[in-house]
Amino acid sequence: MAKQRKSVNSYPAIRYETKDEAMAAIRQKALNLEFCSEEMKKDFTGLLFTNLVDFDAKWGHRRNVSGYADELEDFDLLLGQLLGVMDSDTLLIITADHGNDPTYKGTDHTRECVPCLMYSLSMKEHGILNDTSSFGTIGASILDNFDLSKLSGLIGESILDLTK
Repeated sequence: MAKQRKSVNSYPAIRYETKDEAMAAIRQKALNLEFCSEEMKKDFTGLLFTNLVDFDAKWGHRRNVSGYADELEDFDLLLGQLLGVMDSDTLLIITADHGNDPTYKGTDHTRECVPCLMYSLSMKEHGILNDTSSFGTIGASILDNFDLSKLSGLIGESILDLTK
């Protein structure tokens, strides 16, 4: 019997055409990876941001290990589809805003390090980068990707040069 796909709770889709709109989108929530895959087939310049809320809200806080495992399998399948529609101008960043170990006691966030996986067909190098202490690295890398200058007072340095 084939496994049935479950729906992923998400937020309305957001697609921005200008650099200013792309900057605003960093704080927004978008739909799921299936939607991203369809959007990436379109020709546009901007930021497509997706928040996979089920990992946190449905499985992590509720300490549902089997649900979390199923969601990881679904994510793996959809990620393969997403990689299949990427073009050389696309930068994919996968990260999390906090840890939420479904095997830990309680319902609060847990303190694991969060991943930052970056991928583009145009990247020449690969490897493990040094740990950083903030999301400023990701924000600075997004700014760098759009050739935008970082405002004074913002923390973090872009790591995109390390991947070229």
